Amino acid sequence: MKGKIFTPDEATRMLPLVRRIVTDAKACSKLIERHERSLLDLRRALERESEMREDAILDELREHDKKILALKEHREACRRELEALGAFLDDPFEGIVKFYGEKDSRIVYFTWRLGEDRVSWWHETDDEHSDRLPIDGDEKVANNAEF
Repeated sequence: MKGKIFTPDEATRMLPLVRRIVTDAKACSKLIERHERSLLDLRRALERESEMREDAILDELREHDKKILALKEHREACRRELEALGAFLDDPFEGIVKFYGEKDSRIVYFTWRLGEDRVSWWHETDDEHSDRLPIDGDEKVANNAEF
């Protein structure tokens, strides 16, 4: 393990910058998904098109591939930017970020999800985001119930 150990308040103070980076990474992920669907549709079209239309479809395929590559590079830059801050992009599609924290004298992950106001959840380092618990110990809001 390598990285800064945060308190929940320290991680929360970083959220304005983290939120911008994660919003960007999430948008990239959604666009990648959209371009990948377009690629699939174009490949299907290529199978049933005449040679006249084939070149145009191949051009579109190349264009989508270029866009996907650029978006993946940008998303990776977002990931590196978060890591430079001491945070980790756990799920770019959901906007989930982890921070190393300490709870009961052991290293855990404090977690935050795009849309939340503060870093107020945690889970063990070998658990998943879906296993997270409230940092303050209020078990009534555990299990990530969404309202």
